[in-house]
Amino acid sequence: MLVLLLLVLPPLPAAHTTRLHVLGDMGPERQHPVGTGDYVPCRLAHFGTYTYVAPFLERVTHVGSGHITLFLLIYEVAGIVGNFLGGSSVARHSRGTFAAAAALIAGATLPLPVLGRWELGAVALLIAWGVGYGAVPVCSQSWFSTASPEAPEASTVLFTASFQATLSTGALVGGVVVDHTSPSTVMTTGGVAAVLMVLVVWVHHIRKVEWPETRQGRR
Repeated sequence: MLVLLLLVLPPLPAAHTTRLHVLGDMGPERQHPVGTGDYVPCRLAHFGTYTYVAPFLERVTHVGSGHITLFLLIYEVAGIVGNFLGGSSVARHSRGTFAAAAALIAGATLPLPVLGRWELGAVALLIAWGVGYGAVPVCSQSWFSTASPEAPEASTVLFTASFQATLSTGALVGGVVVDHTSPSTVMTTGGVAAVLMVLVVWVHHIRKVEWPETRQGRR
């Protein structure tokens, strides 16, 4: 990976030193992801469910420990496909790509407690889930960088920090749900959060709320 980075990536010299006040100025910005928090439900939905997908496969689908690795490998391959699909469409249809990704996550996690009882159903839903979430980091990182083109380093800092925050928070909330209910319930809860994300994007579309890309002449 290091060799590929050295060969493929162009030089990216820092334009200026990033101070703490730069990060503070980015958060309250109306159209900045940190200020709006629009992507948070989608990430919470993913990390709150995927963290416990192995217990789900073991207890509900009754997959052996050796086959769980294969199931997760299939999911990761689907995630790579989602990376490419999201990357090819996010520049032209940022809002639609993000909504489609959240809809795929919801469409995979909500029926998982029922269809996931069978291995074929679980695999099919994991593929849809992987494709959906594979597009989410591409969309959100593109949104972060476009919202603050004058401060790419600071934007990357906020993206990474928000990623880690939603990862830990989602896993924590999912763990509480699993402890008090079951792995099936956490899948349903995550699906509801993903549906909420789709509704947020839809409301923004109805109210004609501009995303950073639209301010640059994109849709």
